[in-house]
Amino acid sequence: MKNRPVSIALLVWLLCSAHCCYFSQSYPSGWSRPAKQSGIAICAVSGTFSEVGVDAKKRTVNFTDLIFGPESARADGQPLPVDTIEIVQAENSLTISARAGAAVVWTRQFVEYGDEYQCTKAGIRFLASTKYKGAEDVPGLTYSNQQWYIYLRIAADGSLLVKHKHESLFAVSIIPIFMGSQSRWYKFERKG
Repeated sequence: MKNRPVSIALLVWLLCSAHCCYFSQSYPSGWSRPAKQSGIAICAVSGTFSEVGVDAKKRTVNFTDLIFGPESARADGQPLPVDTIEIVQAENSLTISARAGAAVVWTRQFVEYGDEYQCTKAGIRFLASTKYKGAEDVPGLTYSNQQWYIYLRIAADGSLLVKHKHESLFAVSIIPIFMGSQSRWYKFERKG
């Protein structure tokens, strides 16, 4: 019983010494602002958009890389010949299709509510990817959890705005040793 206050003090110190890192890229000043919408209208993102967009530093980026990740490549590692992204909203679902001309190359569907897809104040939010590693994967590390979220919203000029948010937690036993998140912005022009 003598060591209990010391143990509690040590645990409090360890919890307070966890490293936190948050990076949130500012919304690019030269871009069209998000369309002024409220309520459910914020989540109206149906449309056809270019596969190739730009990030905040005006570098090109492929939509399929953000949404589908490595699954969007062919068996030989080359990107699929995609030129258009089509987003279709139904009553309780969101379908994102990658197209090469009229042919559908890849499709991913999200069901509303839960972790799959939600309408939020920031637009449509869905979990794009999760990586979990336990002690058997990384010696000395009890677990790590990384999640990539995508937020979709339409800009006043009709382009598709994408916010890509990465959240991480690494811990030893029950003690978090690193927590962090970072956000980046991307823009894809509307087609047609």
